[in-house]
Amino acid sequence: MSGKKGELTRFKVKKRKVNKLRLFLLVIVVLVIVYFVISALKIVKLNNEKEEVEQKNQELKETIEDLNQELDIISSDQYMERLARKKLKLVKSNEILFILPNLRTNSDDEEVGPTDLAQQEAQDMVEAKKAEEAKKSEEEAASEDKEEKSEEQSDDKDGDKEKTQDKDDKDSGNDQSEENSGGQDGGN
Repeated sequence: MSGKKGELTRFKVKKRKVNKLRLFLLVIVVLVIVYFVISALKIVKLNNEKEEVEQKNQELKETIEDLNQELDIISSDQYMERLARKKLKLVKSNEILFILPNLRTNSDDEEVGPTDLAQQEAQDMVEAKKAEEAKKSEEEAASEDKEEKSEEQSDDKDGDKEKTQDKDDKDSGNDQSEENSGGQDGGN
């Protein structure tokens, strides 16, 4: 019996070691899984932040483009001449200036200053330029569509011409075969 008890205790000791090893491996696996889950969450969060930053970057680029257009307009000779005529009341040598007493006001019935009007005029000019560019792009797109349609129609017409020629060739071939057969019938 003592032999069986010894084997039983050795078996229990081995079983405890195996259970401890399994528990250790299970803890390691759980830790690895938790690490990957946390890493995946960080990646998702960083991707969201990246999208937000890219969107803000695009908005800032559009703002820069608008401001550059406004700067181009403001620094143009046309705008300077317009501003000098309206604000400084300057005229060319062959022109006469008429000054009327009414003042421009904004929606709050406050008198609008020259800088406010200049900014508004610049914005109006930028909007007009954008509208003009949009109209040009629409016209270009429409002309491209017309060109594509005309090319398709010309291709269709070419195909119709080929079909007509094939038909004519077949008809002329039938006429010749009828003449040949008619000549043979007449000879008989």
